[in-house]
Amino acid sequence: MPLFDAAALEQYVNPAALTQTVPATPAPEKGMGLGAIIAMLAGQGADAGTTLAMLRDPRFREANPLGLKGVMALKAGLVPLIWLLSRDMRRTPANIMGYAAGTAGGIPAALNLHTYATTPPQ
Repeated sequence: MPLFDAAALEQYVNPAALTQTVPATPAPEKGMGLGAIIAMLAGQGADAGTTLAMLRDPRFREANPLGLKGVMALKAGLVPLIWLLSRDMRRTPANIMGYAAGTAGGIPAALNLHTYATTPPQ
């Protein structure tokens, strides 16, 4: 009797196991998750809000070379652009883009608040 004879191996093999199929691996999720979208909107919104609030006070001015209109136009275009670019990306890089955009708005917002709080009144 040969070592690998089919008839000899049948006693050790579950016939149902031979007919089972392996389920297909699901496609990876794409696009930003809800947390990344919220972080992006919150960070950019906080920066825009603190900038506009501070510019009502005559002690402050916009230091960005683009000026106020340029900065607001950039923010208005940046958020949808990042969202559109990330739609076909895998979830992790898309989330990184969303959180990075939120941080890029949150840090200037925190600096705006710090400047406002530490500037003496005139």
